Amino acid sequence: SVMMLYPERISLVSVLTSAGMDAGLALPLCALGGIGAAAVVLLTRLRTATPLARAALVATINRICTYHNACDDLLLVFALVLLGRQAWAGGGRTAWAIFVLLGATVWAPTLALQSPAARTGVVLTWVAVAAWLALRGARPCGKS
Repeated sequence: SVMMLYPERISLVSVLTSAGMDAGLALPLCALGGIGAAAVVLLTRLRTATPLARAALVATINRICTYHNACDDLLLVFALVLLGRQAWAGGGRTAWAIFVLLGATVWAPTLALQSPAARTGVVLTWVAVAAWLALRGARPCGKS
């Protein structure tokens, strides 16, 4: 529980505990919520998606829903590769914006993300990326 409260730990768990939720409740709620969300999306919208699209979703949900160190942003490489491919293949401004926004959360200096507002913004960005992957990750690159 103490490790989840370190300022460099950015996840939905840390955002909820910063807002006053007990860490012993936040971690299992987020973990179970993440497992449930991933299962539903993998069994429905991404059932026939590429392994990269499926890995991008699972890794992004994992990064959101459990506590990690900043170095664990490596989990987001699958989403960055998929989003970068989609943007490069002609996915339009929205695809480029999501790719750049996700990259900014990964490559921002750790010190710039110490405030509760910054950490909340990062987590909300990851949630938006997970939603994008759930809705559009199964589409071939370049298809809107």
